[in-house]
Amino acid sequence: MRASHLLGISLLPALSAALPGLRQTSHSASHFQARRIGRVNVADVADAQFNFLPYELADVCLDCSRPSSQAQYSCGLNFDWYDPNSRLENNVTSCHCSYTWSWDGVTPIQADGEYVTCFKQGSTLFEMKILDFQSGHNLTLDMGHHYKDSTNFSYPWIYPTTFSTPQLSLPLRILGNNSMTYYDAGPIFANITQLSD
Repeated sequence: MRASHLLGISLLPALSAALPGLRQTSHSASHFQARRIGRVNVADVADAQFNFLPYELADVCLDCSRPSSQAQYSCGLNFDWYDPNSRLENNVTSCHCSYTWSWDGVTPIQADGEYVTCFKQGSTLFEMKILDFQSGHNLTLDMGHHYKDSTNFSYPWIYPTTFSTPQLSLPLRILGNNSMTYYDAGPIFANITQLSD
């Protein structure tokens, strides 16, 4: 039995009842934040046969710099994101993400901000945020991709959103008095761990 049939029988009616706006395909930048409660762990749906390929991250660069040792760092995370699962029906299967924040250079940061939209066109949406930041050696992302998939899913649930929360450990490439750069050419594979519609 196809994953779409199992998902439709056992999971999506419950999700539909829990999320009244389930079939909406236009989203604001906080779409994934609002839908966080409706996520289902892929591993918890034992009967469904999901064969999601992992997201692929490339050219992942974390750069932090400050004008002086008394100032806050201005940090930027940049990377290219490819989702091989959406390649059959979507014109856009990849994008570039940029996320910026201030940091004192010591204090760990827990997520409290909004998602950043990396790309949005029609029903295709890539969004991400930083869940936890200790340093370039210890960084956790929350990533979501909303796209059309009528191959693995049945109408009206043909717009799944897949999620991943990869923990990154980027190699330190440059360390200066007031700057640091971490970089990994990749690919870094980020397993799909949650699903929503």
